[in-house]
Amino acid sequence: MLWSETKSIDLGGHARHRPKPNPVKPGFVGPDIPSQLHFRPSALAASIARTATLSGAPLPVLAALRDSALTKLQHLIAPGPTFQLSSNFQFLADTERTHLAACVGAGITDLLMNTLGYTWRDNAAALSASLDPHADFIYGGGNASRYGVVLAEAHGSFSSQVSQALISRRAKNKYNWQVKPYIATTSLYGDVIHGYSVAFGSKPSTSYTFLHVSETHIKKYSAAGSVPPRHSEIASKETNARLVLAAHRSNFALMGAYPVVAAIDMIRQGAGEAGITDAVFVRFADGPRSYLVCTAVPWHHHRRRRFWPRYAPDDLPWWNESPDHDRSIPFWGLFAMEETACAEFLNQLSRMVARRDPHIPEQLELPALVSLGFGKDAEESDGNRSEYLAAQFRDGLALLERLPPERGVRVWRPGDGLGEA
Repeated sequence: MLWSETKSIDLGGHARHRPKPNPVKPGFVGPDIPSQLHFRPSALAASIARTATLSGAPLPVLAALRDSALTKLQHLIAPGPTFQLSSNFQFLADTERTHLAACVGAGITDLLMNTLGYTWRDNAAALSASLDPHADFIYGGGNASRYGVVLAEAHGSFSSQVSQALISRRAKNKYNWQVKPYIATTSLYGDVIHGYSVAFGSKPSTSYTFLHVSETHIKKYSAAGSVPPRHSEIASKETNARLVLAAHRSNFALMGAYPVVAAIDMIRQGAGEAGITDAVFVRFADGPRSYLVCTAVPWHHHRRRRFWPRYAPDDLPWWNESPDHDRSIPFWGLFAMEETACAEFLNQLSRMVARRDPHIPEQLELPALVSLGFGKDAEESDGNRSEYLAAQFRDGLALLERLPPERGVRVWRPGDGLGEA
């Protein structure tokens, strides 16, 4: 692995912008912005893939976006505890440099939004098909539960001219242009109650990084019970069902669970269930945590010998052996879903499929997990102390760097839910 250390980025600037009315939604309290953001490389790679696949694009396109996100960082980010571009960055054309900065900016924004407790996401194009410019992403869950959704605009800049003043100015400007006009409006997923503009910059050939967060100002609201409770290990809250479906379409596409994606598309489009097949998941357990990895190709289990399907030739440089030497996994690992979160969603999805009508419920009640592999504290970013490291997001999606021991097989059947094989 070219770089595996947990990296840290300092918050260099924070601004609040007053909305009208203020507060937009009485009772909502915005989470505190951390002074530092810590993350493992797998967490940043996973967030770049998560944000790149938030669209209704065909599955081959989403697979290409996923694979690109999981391989480019190893060549373009230098090792060490600080974020620094590698010497390979100098060989990129200007357009490629701009694209990389935008991808990393989106990934940093997604890590921050999850750190703040927001769980579900979609491309903010869902705000309006005609209005432009608009923010990049829309988030729900966390402190926004029961109140509405929040916007997030992402920006990244890699240049020798970048500075904290420049990054702060761009964050503020983008808030005013692409976030502020939508505060206190209504979206497909509920009222827009809050917004963020996150700008990240790095100066090539140095370890200088710059981060600024602009957000909606909230007038102090002193009513009893206005302070939100601390997030528990697993908290179950109702969330807008359409937002959940948008987020999980991306998640299960990243996992290669294409039958699940087909079922989500069928529900969102109100079509019939013809052609939806079963999805097979291999279960891997690591202490108290267990994950489901989808496999669309045959696999075999015969007494003491296990043959995990290989997805690339042995000579590719980003492949390495897992602790179980009978299997190999990619350099960046495999996308998986935490088992509790996966089972809860798939069982509710099956109930929607079984109804055979275009109706989507207003709300779904699903668990929100703690994040692993990143956070506001170094302890949180390394919270999964195990040889089987993983980046885990609040909605259950995880990127496993190594596979824990295999613990059987589970099958999702569209009409019956998730069960044993």
